[in-house]
Amino acid sequence: MDGDLARDPADKTNLDSHQLLTITEASPHKGGLIVKFDAIPDRTMADQWRQRYILVPMDQLTPPGADELFMHDLIGMTVHGDRAGECGTKTDIGVVVALYELPQGLTLEVRTAAGDVLIPYRPSIVREVDIDNRVITVDTDSGLFD
Repeated sequence: MDGDLARDPADKTNLDSHQLLTITEASPHKGGLIVKFDAIPDRTMADQWRQRYILVPMDQLTPPGADELFMHDLIGMTVHGDRAGECGTKTDIGVVVALYELPQGLTLEVRTAAGDVLIPYRPSIVREVDIDNRVITVDTDSGLFD
């Protein structure tokens, strides 16, 4: 197949290029892992894989714990304020449309009626994440929504 990563891993323009990789070794390193794959024999070839995504089928991932979630599950969640409005229900702020991993931490891009707003994913702002109902409750007194 033309553009197959095995033949040309530097071709980052071919979005259809893919290759099955098998992990042969893994060891802890600085909070992550150093992983060796069967089809990548040396550092020179490994350098060609920089800035690439390595995807794993969902059914092969360890499910998140009770107080954990996959970051991609946040996309599409409704964001509500923590104060009730006139009807007694929480204020609807918007919907999460993107995530950014910034040096300051994870940040949610939320599409609101007034435009997009960036919300830091921190306990001081994000009060609750209800995965089952796909709702994030945030502190409306944080000043982000003024």
